[in-house]
Amino acid sequence: MLITRACIHARHALSVFTPDAIRLNASSILASVPVGYLSVVLPIYFSRIGLDSQLIGQLYTLSSATSAILLVVFGVVADRAGRKPFVLAGTLLPMVSYLILLSTTDPLWLSIAAGIGGVGFANGLSGALMSSSFNALLAEKSDDTHRNAVFSLANAGWTGALMLGALMAGAPELLQRLLGMSVVDSYQPLFWLAMGLAIAGALLVLPIHEDHRRVVVAAPEQRASFRQLDLGRLAKLSLFMALIGLGLGFSIQLLPLWFFQRHGASGDTLGPWYALGNLLSTLFTLYSPRLARRVGAINAVFLTQGASALLLAGMVLAPAAWIAASLMVARVVTMNMSWPVQQSYMMGIVRPAERATVSSVTFTAWGLASAASPAISGLWLDQGLLALPLLAGGASYLLSAICLLLLFRGVKPPEEAAPVTGV
Repeated sequence: MLITRACIHARHALSVFTPDAIRLNASSILASVPVGYLSVVLPIYFSRIGLDSQLIGQLYTLSSATSAILLVVFGVVADRAGRKPFVLAGTLLPMVSYLILLSTTDPLWLSIAAGIGGVGFANGLSGALMSSSFNALLAEKSDDTHRNAVFSLANAGWTGALMLGALMAGAPELLQRLLGMSVVDSYQPLFWLAMGLAIAGALLVLPIHEDHRRVVVAAPEQRASFRQLDLGRLAKLSLFMALIGLGLGFSIQLLPLWFFQRHGASGDTLGPWYALGNLLSTLFTLYSPRLARRVGAINAVFLTQGASALLLAGMVLAPAAWIAASLMVARVVTMNMSWPVQQSYMMGIVRPAERATVSSVTFTAWGLASAASPAISGLWLDQGLLALPLLAGGASYLLSAICLLLLFRGVKPPEEAAPVTGV
């Protein structure tokens, strides 16, 4: 019944997608499949080639910091020059990192790979290019009435891609057992596959038509500038996103390493659990627009993100890997239900000409916070303080949800200020 109803919602939501929106999301899906398995296998891979947990955390810190530093610049430029070139470059650039991962295990080169992209959810330079423009370009392809549905279906596609990727996370262990491959060699097919998917994703972006044009001097009122932005609102949105980034860096980036150290679970064990979480997220995310319509976007985010925070903290008490993994699955589902609503909400309460700038500034806050915490978590793991990363992450996520509820309770997006039709 759940799958049937989800398919009905998906078919209805797809009817509001333009061809370019479909291409954009198909590209994102292809490029995100590697994220599905690299988010599981890379922390364990780095540990198996001899890196300590603190150094692994520093690689993720470098990835997040690089992304955060460049996001604002890219967002401002994208609002003036167009968003498509940034999405295209962000899709292709991780190929450089995959080549480095194929070629060496030297920590210096791995640091370069982390800065370029392909490591962590922030994804370094390539993530800055993508995050500065993807939401703005997608919002251009939808109207206010259907924006929540479009963003939810896009997020469902992303989680579906992560599910497919997670199912591949056990491939290195399988190759080691069946073919006797070394640890390093057994991971290389996944890096080659990532390169091919990046190329395929870029090819889908090429024919996309962008309506946004570089703003000319004759229309200064259309420009997005910091003088015209509501800086108070921008600061509050940035605080909300920064706390999410802090939670991500403390707990989620190194969560596979936590499982490896706490329960001895590797990619072949974790992959199916991550896949299950993303499969259920793909289904439940399609209900996010309905939840937002019933209780409001702010309340929907508070309920789902708050629940995910409590589930994350609860993993500390799990006596067995399967119990911790079950809580992780529930956490993934609730957090992914929150994400498209919050992103759609932020795009809805700012002017269209400012969207890439606002997206970039808020993702910069997210990136800087997520850069500050992985090295700390790595140090905690090295010292055997396995509970602290999850507790710190859960507290950060919960505080973020509370901030959004308190700071934006009276700020409604256009679809909540007017009668809503459709999905």
